[in-house]
Amino acid sequence: MADNRDWLGATTPSDLNVAANWLGAALPIDGDFVRFLKKDTGQLGPTLNVTALTLVRPALIYVGEGYTQNIGGSGAGEIEMGAAKFWYRGTSGKYWFKDGTDALATAWMIVDSTSSSPYTHDCVSIDGATVTLLDVLRGMATAVSGATITDFYVGSRNENAVESQLVLNVGVTLSTSGEVRSGLVTCNVACPTIRVNGGTWDQKTAVAGSTGIFVNGGRLNLHVGGTYAKIVARGGVVDGTQDGGVKVVTDLYVHPSAKIIGWNEGGGGMIEATNTHWLN
Repeated sequence: MADNRDWLGATTPSDLNVAANWLGAALPIDGDFVRFLKKDTGQLGPTLNVTALTLVRPALIYVGEGYTQNIGGSGAGEIEMGAAKFWYRGTSGKYWFKDGTDALATAWMIVDSTSSSPYTHDCVSIDGATVTLLDVLRGMATAVSGATITDFYVGSRNENAVESQLVLNVGVTLSTSGEVRSGLVTCNVACPTIRVNGGTWDQKTAVAGSTGIFVNGGRLNLHVGGTYAKIVARGGVVDGTQDGGVKVVTDLYVHPSAKIIGWNEGGGGMIEATNTHWLN
């Protein structure tokens, strides 16, 4: 039977592998609900023996509203414990998430900071994990080399606010699609399908593998020259002047309401279209 395993951290502070640091004086096991809650934020988060629970797979890892401690650390300090679901709602501090050795996917990861300045709250690092769906609603998440994300969404919980960031570093694998509706995506890898419906998407590198780009609003900044298979711009801005490389688009679909910066229909611009298709 699954139990709530709340981090208490009062005995041998910061040691993940001490039973007395957990509610019920027992270490988490498969199927438990691992929680880091505001009531216990006076104690340090776990930063020692971070690989001790690598074989454990909780049903949920939850960082509650008002929690302010760091959970893990960079590099060798990452918490090596996977979960079926992960939900971050802390107010400050950061969680360094790394999958355990079971190599099973995390079905759903939600980043939803409760900081008063969520856009700059660097709150979740993802490494060595496969995430089926990543939702960044408030706060900043960073995926580092070794992470695999099937689909992701970046938006803002509060309408018309800018509250979210996602940074995708070199070495991350994006399997299917990414969407930004608000906030900022900084992408240093290929994404098979890119959807920009608001906010800003900065495509820094890795043209190859991005086979479909759809811009309905917001802004897409192309920082790297090369060949883009298809860009469909029904609205918003596509900016090809971010660097000196020419962006060759095999099929460019353009609605009159879209703004394409750096494109001259007659040629000679920073965006060159092999085939131009006008949309009604």
